[in-house]
Amino acid sequence: MNLKFFIHIIFIMITTLSYDHTAIAASPKKCEDPIAIVKPCEGLLLPTEAAADGLKCLETWLPKEKLKLEMAERLFQIKLEVKDRIIEEKNVHITNQDKLLGKALKIRDPVQFWETGEFWFVVGVVVGAAAAVAITYAVNQ
Repeated sequence: MNLKFFIHIIFIMITTLSYDHTAIAASPKKCEDPIAIVKPCEGLLLPTEAAADGLKCLETWLPKEKLKLEMAERLFQIKLEVKDRIIEEKNVHITNQDKLLGKALKIRDPVQFWETGEFWFVVGVVVGAAAAVAITYAVNQ
């Protein structure tokens, strides 16, 4: 652990000593030649030459940005159209699934109890048991 600590201290010392402190200590250039302004609003924010250079850059930059904006708007419209188509397809799918589910779950007309096989099975068992009891009673008499 002491070796790691020692290596970190040496690394910090080397990076600190190799850092160029002159760049920080150097002061920015001071204005030695004041610019004479004949018109009070001209070059107030930018000198005239800088404004002209900026205008040249703006004239070349602005059409590119307009084209990028148009392309981004078109891409957005395409994405919206795709999303609308997906929503329409999902709605059609949901409608079809609803129709199929309605057919699968269609409620049948209620069946009368005497029309079922279970009823007739119970009737047969009861009649058979009654016949067996009647025959047994008749034979014993």
